[in-house]
Amino acid sequence: MKNSLKVVVLLFSVNLCLADSVSQPSTGPCSVAGNCGWQPIYDAGLHVTSYIENWVSDPVVTAQGPITDIIKESTKENCACGSTLVTVTRNESRTHKVHVNCTVGAGAEVEAAAKILAVGIKGKVYANVELNGGWEGEWTESWTTTISKTFQECWRQTYRLKKDKYTSSTAEIKHARCVIFAHYPDGTVYPNPWTCGYGTTTGTGQGWTNEVEGWYGLPDCTHPTPPCGG
Repeated sequence: MKNSLKVVVLLFSVNLCLADSVSQPSTGPCSVAGNCGWQPIYDAGLHVTSYIENWVSDPVVTAQGPITDIIKESTKENCACGSTLVTVTRNESRTHKVHVNCTVGAGAEVEAAAKILAVGIKGKVYANVELNGGWEGEWTESWTTTISKTFQECWRQTYRLKKDKYTSSTAEIKHARCVIFAHYPDGTVYPNPWTCGYGTTTGTGQGWTNEVEGWYGLPDCTHPTPPCGG
């Protein structure tokens, strides 16, 4: 990336010391070897006040939800005389997942940002996953259960299983290999930090929570057997 002076909104603050300028380090992300030379700053007549290596912002994560999803719904009725045992079999699954657009070797600041973002997404969408590599994971919850209930004669009810779904709406985090703060020769703070390797990493997520299970009453059975409904 070509070094340049540009405006960047950074989500942190630093204490600036205007008495002395800081020399460019010989190693690390802010060094010439890291392709983050400071010459454009010097060419602009500025002095370096301080710098931050492998800078990462706070994550910005918003979610859509809760969206109530009816996972299972089944209406049962007993139209005969006398009580009977009614059963409903649940054989369902729902997938929780977190994914951040990052690859191994993308850079220390990118990988650090990806891990922070993944944790933020996981919490926001209630994704019950293990974060493999620190920034992604997927888990499918599956279950098979039989629910039983005794129905009285001419009785009709609906079994319903509901769960709240959450998906990420916004999920991003800023990062940079090097952020440099500068001032003019008279000590006035230069308003815009200079950055090298500045970028944004995004991600997605989905999760489920708040399971609600129950039987809901309906009118008597539709075709009762005499004399039960006669």
